[in-house]
Amino acid sequence: MTLSSVARLVAVIGLVAAPSANAALMDVAEIKITSFYAGLGPFDVDGVSLPGFLQVAEVVAKDEFGVDQAFTDDATAAGTTFGGSSPDFAIDGSTNGLFPSIHHSATSAVGEMLTISFTTPFKLAELSIFGRTGTSESVINRDVYNIEIFNSLGQGIFMAEGVSAVNDAREAVVGLPGAAVIPVPAALPLFASALGVLGGLGWRRKRALA
Repeated sequence: MTLSSVARLVAVIGLVAAPSANAALMDVAEIKITSFYAGLGPFDVDGVSLPGFLQVAEVVAKDEFGVDQAFTDDATAAGTTFGGSSPDFAIDGSTNGLFPSIHHSATSAVGEMLTISFTTPFKLAELSIFGRTGTSESVINRDVYNIEIFNSLGQGIFMAEGVSAVNDAREAVVGLPGAAVIPVPAALPLFASALGVLGGLGWRRKRALA
């Protein structure tokens, strides 16, 4: 096994084991959010409120520089309104989840959605959705979302279903696509194995030449 062979192998292992940042979504022009429970409300036969309404306290859409593009003049929000809870509350920079300072859809129908559009498409690195706060279980359990993301050509580039903000932080962190890598501990046995293979090949070559 020559020194150049070892160098090439080390280079390959380095590429496999090197840490990699999450692969952000490019050319993001629109984010659409719907209720995971759409169509299940507003009331069951016993008069108990079902979680079909869409309610969003805040959408945080950070670019590669950590700037929340949803909280800029470049973003606009659209959707139906219940009780004065305008879609604009979802991009006002506040995670206050108390009604009516949130976006709340007018109905619990399947077609209800919150649409956030961006004049200038950007590279989306982080996406979080903050839900409603309150004491009623039937209200806070509405904070489960479906998300669709579109590029400047109107093409769907990402989708997630059942993303939940039903937790203490009232925050649903959307897992964007990431690049899978082999961690260093897993790569070391691969390196040792490859060295053994190259060493064996070198030994057999020397024996053939003797």
